[in-house]
Amino acid sequence: MYVPAPFRLDDLPAQLAVLRQAPFAVLLTPTPVGCCATHLPLLHCPQPAPLGRLVGHLAAANPHADQLAAGPSLAIFSGAHGYLSPTWYQTRPAVPTWNYIAVHASGQARPLADPAAADEVLQALVEHFERGQPQPWDGALPADLRQSLRAAIMAFEMPLTALQGVAKLSQNKPAEDLAGVLAALETSPRASDQELAAAMRQANGRVTG
Repeated sequence: MYVPAPFRLDDLPAQLAVLRQAPFAVLLTPTPVGCCATHLPLLHCPQPAPLGRLVGHLAAANPHADQLAAGPSLAIFSGAHGYLSPTWYQTRPAVPTWNYIAVHASGQARPLADPAAADEVLQALVEHFERGQPQPWDGALPADLRQSLRAAIMAFEMPLTALQGVAKLSQNKPAEDLAGVLAALETSPRASDQELAAAMRQANGRVTG
C-alpha cells in the first residue's frame, strides 16, 4: 500500500482499533488462477501476541473457500473516509481530495477442520456482533437447521504477520484550511462526514476551533 510519510499509521493500538471498529473487510487471496476476493466480517482476537489473529467464515460454496490455503491472504479494513471539496479551503488554488483511514492485515489463513474450534469461532462472532442489542439473540436453532447451516460454511483463522496503516486526515494542511474542512464536515447531514471530522480532530490536535 502506498503511504506518504505524513499519513503513516504505525501505532499498533491505533491499527488494531481500526480492525475492531470497522470489522467488515475485504479478504484477498492470490491463487494460481487469479485473486479471490470476499467481503465479510472479521473478528480480531488478541492472541497470539503481538498482532493476534482474525477469525471468520466463508460460504462453503464460495470458490474462495477452496483456495484459502493457497497462499498468504490480505484483509483490507476501511475506517472513516469522505470527500473534501476545494471550496472548504482558505488556501487557493486547491483541488478536491479524499480523506480516509485504512489498515492492511496480512497472514496465512487456514480452515478450521476441528468442529469444536469452528463452533468456537462462530459463537465468538455471534456474541461480538449481538453485543449491545436490546435483546441479544441467544443462538437457539432447531438441531436439523443448525446442522444444515453449519455444513454450508467454513470457519477459518488467520494469524497476523504484518499490519500496515494509513490515516490521510489533512495532517499536511495549515490550520485555517483544517478549520474550513472541519466546519463543512461537522455541519453535514451525513453521519459518515461527522465520523471523519472526529477522526480528523483526533489526528490534528492543534485544531480546537
